[in-house]
Amino acid sequence: MLLIPRTQRIALLRAKSALQDAENQQQRDREEAAAAEEPETPQDKKGDEKEQKLGESGEDIPLEMGSYGIGVSRLVGAIIEAHHDDDGIIWPDAVAPFSAGLINLKPGDSACDGAADDLYQKLIDAGVDVLMDDREGRAGVKFADMDLIGLPWQVVVGPKGLKDGIVEVKNRATGERQEVIPEDAVKKLAG
Repeated sequence: MLLIPRTQRIALLRAKSALQDAENQQQRDREEAAAAEEPETPQDKKGDEKEQKLGESGEDIPLEMGSYGIGVSRLVGAIIEAHHDDDGIIWPDAVAPFSAGLINLKPGDSACDGAADDLYQKLIDAGVDVLMDDREGRAGVKFADMDLIGLPWQVVVGPKGLKDGIVEVKNRATGERQEVIPEDAVKKLAG
């Protein structure tokens, strides 16, 4: 089960909606491009004649118009196009739906569950938006999913690290990994 605060659920729904809008816009653009390649009919020419305006000296000037606006739906697609790798999206900090993904490698293990829940709450209290992955499943699947989602930071809580009192913090953009105590992970992500 993923524990997602209400504000983050809303942000994810908005991001999903924006992605769908971008896909719809791309489809409309393709349809318009295909329509533009079709030969003109006499009706099209008749319409062009009506689209005239008078210039300063009274001569007819063809009316030209264009729109180069960029909205939220196009921004999401542009951000993903500019910030990705073979493993998935790499959200820039400023626009990421969450700041960090917290991965519990062994749900059902009381030590891992307790440490993950405690770290999750500390991060939330420190003002960090966190997506927690406490699903049952293999670690590789969880790592691949977090890379695909592309949150700027990943925090991994596992039984081996907890024996030494550490968690792993990964920067998604650089791939750099650090083993730190949970309190230092909170400081790193909140600061």
